[in-house]
Amino acid sequence: MSTESEILFNKFKESGFKILVDKFSDEIISAKKIAETLIDTIPNTHHMYDEPSNVFTPNKINTYNNE
Repeated sequence: MSTESEILFNKFKESGFKILVDKFSDEIISAKKIAETLIDTIPNTHHMYDEPSNVFTPNKINTYNNE
C-alpha cells in the first residue's frame, strides 16, 4: 500500500470509518484511481457557454446589433 493510500485510510479511520477501510480498502483505492483518471480525461465544460443565461444557444448573442 502506498504512503498516499495510508494517509487517506488514516483520515477515514480518524473520521470513524474504520470498518469501511478494513473491509473495502481495495475498492477505495480503485475508486480513487478512477476518479483521478476521470478528472484528467474529462475536459472542463464550464467554458462551453459564454454566460449562464445563454442556455439555449452555444453561441453568444450579439446584443449590440440594431436588427
